[in-house]
Amino acid sequence: MLLSLAFSPLAYGQSRMRVPPNLVETMLVSQKHWILYWDRGVTRPRLGSTTAPRSGSLTIEFMRLGAQLVGYAANDQVHHAECEFDVTVRDNGFMFTGCWGSQKTMTYDSADPEYPFKGRVEGTLFWLAPSREDQPSAQQ
Repeated sequence: MLLSLAFSPLAYGQSRMRVPPNLVETMLVSQKHWILYWDRGVTRPRLGSTTAPRSGSLTIEFMRLGAQLVGYAANDQVHHAECEFDVTVRDNGFMFTGCWGSQKTMTYDSADPEYPFKGRVEGTLFWLAPSREDQPSAQQ
């Protein structure tokens, strides 16, 4: 419910709005699965049908364990890694290390409901998208 609040017309397009940590955490855990994409030299993830033209991706599930927020990464199409990691929530986003590499900072972008969290580490761009498989399908 709060995820839809964040994507409501009131919030849409207000990329400078302050999003408190508790709302960021609620958005992350209210969605069953997220897809993290990464790539270099592109402005949006490449979603090709084969590995060569496609951005790297993995599935993340965020959950609360006591007072801690953790992420569980699986289905890594590039590194074939699977791991659990700590997540630090802050105003307008969160930070995590994941299964490899350095700390990544993801910032909430209220103007982009398709990829609401984005980040950059050196030349690599990151996008976090709600998994389409978890979205309710339209009744026909």
